[in-house]
Amino acid sequence: MREIVDTIRSARLIRELATQVFPRVAWGAVALSAIGYRGSLRSDTLLDHYVQASGGYDDLNITILRAQSGGDRGTSVENGIVLHHEPCPRSPEDDDLERLGWPSDWFPDLLETVAPLSDFYYDVVQSGY
Repeated sequence: MREIVDTIRSARLIRELATQVFPRVAWGAVALSAIGYRGSLRSDTLLDHYVQASGGYDDLNITILRAQSGGDRGTSVENGIVLHHEPCPRSPEDDDLERLGWPSDWFPDLLETVAPLSDFYYDVVQSGY
């Protein structure tokens, strides 16, 4: 949990400083990505910590190369995960999200991947365009 909070705090500071030089516009801003080797907690617990620390929409993608997914520690599988926020279209159900205090146009998501380093590389390269 501490590392996720520190990473998000640092990313917000970087974004604040970068915005002074490169104002955020529709298709132009500094992209933020972080990578970690291993998470000692299960992937669903890491997502919960990410949601708590981000406090709504946060455009930082966090890739963890090895994290336990589902099951008990002895039976779980280690895959890579990506923690990020995904845009969602407006719908009548969005009012429920707003009542719960969540921004209606973004939701937190956890992607499991068997090729996390490749996905991280793709994210970094794609953000460069």
